[in-house]
Amino acid sequence: MQVHKLTKPTSLQVIVQHNNLINAQYDMGLLEMKIFLVMLAQIKRDDKDLEEYLIPVSFFYEKANGSAYQNIKKAGSALTKKNIEVEDIYTKDFEAFSLMRYCKYKKGEGYMRVRFNDDIKPYLLQLKGNFTMSNVKYIWSMGSVYSIRLYNLLRERKDFGGRTDSLTKLKLMLGISDKYTELYDFRKRILDVAVDQLSNTDLSFKYDLLREGRTVTSVKFTLTGKPEPVQLTLFEQTASDQDQSEEAKNFQDRALKILEKWGFSSKQTKYIMQVDPQKICQVSYRLRLQLSDRPISNPTGWAYTEFVKMLGI
Repeated sequence: MQVHKLTKPTSLQVIVQHNNLINAQYDMGLLEMKIFLVMLAQIKRDDKDLEEYLIPVSFFYEKANGSAYQNIKKAGSALTKKNIEVEDIYTKDFEAFSLMRYCKYKKGEGYMRVRFNDDIKPYLLQLKGNFTMSNVKYIWSMGSVYSIRLYNLLRERKDFGGRTDSLTKLKLMLGISDKYTELYDFRKRILDVAVDQLSNTDLSFKYDLLREGRTVTSVKFTLTGKPEPVQLTLFEQTASDQDQSEEAKNFQDRALKILEKWGFSSKQTKYIMQVDPQKICQVSYRLRLQLSDRPISNPTGWAYTEFVKMLGI
């Protein structure tokens, strides 16, 4: 097993995660999240196994002192006890496992010795599709762990202009099901903070609270900025033709399922599928948002007309 020693925070470039990991259920403190991000940023495209990393304390503190080392030791200890709940890639059942194999700090060494649990391998290694890339430069300086999580959640849906999640599911993903029970506190401490911190990134956004009667049931996030593309070269190598074709197939399969849910005929589906499947996914998301705002007597007919118009076919 190789051991990689990191020396400069500037070596952090991009993190790549399977979308199931993006949407996993877990809670972390801010320092724990920063350690997690550093580890994610070390995964390379051709890695076939998880490695051990030596992370300098200077990554997290410009001036390391006794308090800094104590905080690092405490965060490392907390991470080794941290469980993550994620949808299994193959069975689609939810599974829970320990995130870390170990996270050690020895007094006087000036660095942490860390390694992921092998259970996380399918969500980080040899990813061929259904993954999200995020540029570390936008999230490293964020002061809220929830802003970091929301950035990645929005990054996953950047091609769709945003996302809508039930309030229950959103709080589950953020690991705060039993916190911020008052809507005012949730907005002030989670959503409004994220709006502010993401305003200086490529994923600025606004949100709307969706209600059923007087009860808020969902949160609709709408991107207001232009997502910056993350170059695969940051992930060490350019995607091969095979990887690109697999990613295209992933979008094609997704588009076909989307059109099926709209209830289109095979002829209508074939006509729409002549355009880029990724654009079909984007248009569908926008139409779903419109449909949630107003009742349509014939949603299938309305949607087909809108698809043709918005796709220019």
